[in-house]
Amino acid sequence: MITNELKAARIKKGLTQEKLSNKLGISTPSFSKKERGLIPFSINEVSVLKETLELTPDEVYKIFFTKEVALKTTNSA
Repeated sequence: MITNELKAARIKKGLTQEKLSNKLGISTPSFSKKERGLIPFSINEVSVLKETLELTPDEVYKIFFTKEVALKTTNSA
């Protein structure tokens, strides 16, 4: 996770950690830990942040999914 990108997006929208934590239904200290990358955001929280901060899919990927994910193919019988 690129924490400074998330913080920049939040500040650009004029939102405080308190406002976003309320929107996510979590405490402000929990949001602060998540924003600093100490605790991961859930997929549902990422979805809410995408909508609230009006993030593009590329921005979401850049902020929250910084490690390359390998796709595994399986054969079904």
